[in-house]
Amino acid sequence: MGFTLSQIIKPQFVAITTPTALVLVTKANGTTGTTVPTGTQLTLSRCRIKNVTANPVTLKLFWVAAGGTAVDQYQEVNITIPPPTFTQPFFEWSPGIQLAPGDAIFGLAGTVSALTISGSGGIST
Repeated sequence: MGFTLSQIIKPQFVAITTPTALVLVTKANGTTGTTVPTGTQLTLSRCRIKNVTANPVTLKLFWVAAGGTAVDQYQEVNITIPPPTFTQPFFEWSPGIQLAPGDAIFGLAGTVSALTISGSGGIST
C-alpha cells in the first residue's frame, strides 16, 4: 500500500441550485473523477474556500457513500464563508475526512459563482 500527499479537490466553482459532485484527484498521477476508484482511499485534510463576492456566502458540503446520489447524504457540513480580506484571502477548513471507494463529495453554494474550493490530503492505494 502506498501513500501520497496530493491535491484532493481540484480548484473549481461550487454550483448553486443543484448539488454537484466535486472533481477529485483520485490517483497520484493526477487522474481525476467524481468518485473514489476501487483500490483507493482519499484523506481530505484541508480545504481552501474562496469567496469571490463582497458578502458572506453559505456553503453546504456533504459526503455520499458508494452508489448513492445527492439525496443520499450521510454527513453534511454547513458553513458561512466570509468575504476575503487582505490578511485572510480564503477560508481554511480542516475536515479530516476519509473517503472510501465509490464515495463522492457534493457541494452547493448559496450564491451563483461566489465560491471556489480546493483541497489537499493523501491518496492511499
